[in-house]
Amino acid sequence: MPLIAMQLTNIARDVSEDAQNNRRYLPAGLFSETPSIEALAAGHPKTHEEIRRAVQWLLDEADRYYHSGIAGLAYLPLRARLGILVAARLYQAIGTEIRQMEYAVWKGRAKVSLWKKVVISARTLAYFCRHGALRKEPTEHDAELHRHLVDFPWTQSPPEKRVNYEVH
Repeated sequence: MPLIAMQLTNIARDVSEDAQNNRRYLPAGLFSETPSIEALAAGHPKTHEEIRRAVQWLLDEADRYYHSGIAGLAYLPLRARLGILVAARLYQAIGTEIRQMEYAVWKGRAKVSLWKKVVISARTLAYFCRHGALRKEPTEHDAELHRHLVDFPWTQSPPEKRVNYEVH
């Protein structure tokens, strides 16, 4: 799940850059009228508020995935957990930078400084150590995050292979 969150953060961060390369990944349903590639690339003032709302929605959705994904790290092999956690925290910091820009992604690409990356990485390592390398069973799972996958046939596993994520 952190990978989905990181991809949503990438989409939010790269709205203008993607549009300049003739790509648009913002969900059309977030707009009253889907903005043209040209309007996204230029940061056309008519689209500013809708772009802000779309980027905010993407980052809010990403935060839900970060939270759920980090809670589920205990299911991953121990060797993978720290790297994924650090990457997730660094990408979350990109979202924080975008929020500080008031979602005005057409003004420039949000970046996290090297110093902030070092601080975030160190804090994440401390968190990882304090929490026993995240060995505890996750206590929360937001099944609503799977809503986008419901209609895909390959997402249905046979009953004997399904994992029960309910907390008892």
